[in-house]
Amino acid sequence: MMLANILEAKVANNEPFPLSFTCGHCGEVHEANLLKITKEIAVEKNLGTCIPDITLIDKNGKPYLAIEVVVTHPPEEETLEYYRKNNISLYRLNINSEADLDNIEDRAKKPDEFWFCKNPKCPTCGSFMDTKVMAIGNIECHRCGQPMKIALIVSSAWLKKKHYDPKTPISFDEHERSFAKEHGVIVQQRFSKTRGEYYQANVCPHCNAFIGEHFLIDYIMELFYDDENKGSSMFEKIKMGWFCPKCEMGIEE
Repeated sequence: MMLANILEAKVANNEPFPLSFTCGHCGEVHEANLLKITKEIAVEKNLGTCIPDITLIDKNGKPYLAIEVVVTHPPEEETLEYYRKNNISLYRLNINSEADLDNIEDRAKKPDEFWFCKNPKCPTCGSFMDTKVMAIGNIECHRCGQPMKIALIVSSAWLKKKHYDPKTPISFDEHERSFAKEHGVIVQQRFSKTRGEYYQANVCPHCNAFIGEHFLIDYIMELFYDDENKGSSMFEKIKMGWFCPKCEMGIEE
């Protein structure tokens, strides 16, 4: 296989195979060296359940990346599940024309699918984590009209329109309350007549009014459709650490 020969030559000469791709997990554009930890290239290596077109193997003899060159049929779900369970990253290239084959080295630098992200992996489940972000909103108090700040916690994936729910002050822990306070947001216990209970909420520093939990939806939607490119953002977004959407494990910075 031509691509395998190209990769083998680069490994033998200790040359990189640079690529740039849009990460399917975090949505960022990553640049990476495909061969950074590769010690061996194997063509159609039998892994038991599946036989990738090309397998990249690390210094410990462990297959860690499977290259699937797709001409007609993509890998079956059984194959994909095997890769997931065995921490093997999928690197899929769709071949759509003779031109793709004639320029396979350039084509291979733009994968159609790549299970890789530069974010750290969750120490609990091994999934790639999302950036944990506190969004600080500058608003006017509904009671006194003075400026105040509100805080919401979201993941980088949520900001890119994926479906992980934002965290509101009602469930902020001590670290999150302190982080909000450092950035000018008051989060305190207040009694809600609507709910008939005390809970944590964003509080105005001027008149002591608070933003009820049910009123936050307007600001959540404002944040969800925020368009910083037009200079219209009411939110400042500050990185707090990392968050795993699968097991809700958090790592603070």
